[in-house]
Amino acid sequence: MYGEDALSTQIEELAIYGLMERNDLVRERMKFLKKRYGWWQVREAVLESGYWSILQTYL
Repeated sequence: MYGEDALSTQIEELAIYGLMERNDLVRERMKFLKKRYGWWQVREAVLESGYWSILQTYL
């Protein structure tokens, strides 16, 4: 439960950075999240967050 909350918070932050066009930062943090949580869990968190249109290119 705590891990899911932390992941969703980080996804929201990445969406903000994505809107600010900080592509290098978003790519690096997305790579870290995929290593830590796994690709499927990160993908699901992005889908549930509603930020898919912003973050889909970084998955």
